[in-house]
Amino acid sequence: MSSAEQKALMDDDELQKVKNYALKLLSFRPRSSFELKKKLDFYILKKKLPPNLTSVVLKDLKKINLVNDKEFAEWWIEQRTVYSIRGEKIIRYELQIKGIGRDLIDDLLSSQEKGTEITKAEKIIDKQMKKLSLETDRRLFIEKLKMHLLRRGFSWSVTHKVIDSKMGKS
Repeated sequence: MSSAEQKALMDDDELQKVKNYALKLLSFRPRSSFELKKKLDFYILKKKLPPNLTSVVLKDLKKINLVNDKEFAEWWIEQRTVYSIRGEKIIRYELQIKGIGRDLIDDLLSSQEKGTEITKAEKIIDKQMKKLSLETDRRLFIEKLKMHLLRRGFSWSVTHKVIDSKMGKS
């Protein structure tokens, strides 16, 4: 076997290692191309593999639609709307960290129904009201509810609207 053939086999083997690692990461949950690139770059550096493998693997995965930023962002928004409920501010921030462009984020978040933020905040408040004790001062109780919503990424206007509807004007 010539040295050129050996090098080609070694390159294929290294490429397959990186692809397998990428597929392993994608088996846990979808990932943005930026997020996957960071993970693959670190893996390649750790394993002392050629740095150009990241772009080759990403291109292949995009070609077969295993990496798609729009689908990832839609999935992320659904997760943060249904399961681990977050407000629009936090969702926007999380998507930006994951390398999703502002235009795409704006498009996806603006296409959501207008009442979604209030509905999500009401769900959180209902759950939180069961946990918190009403024995405390009413103003302190309301303040705790407000702060909880704000930490979850809801705007002041949504927070006040939901608290006012649940607790009456404070």
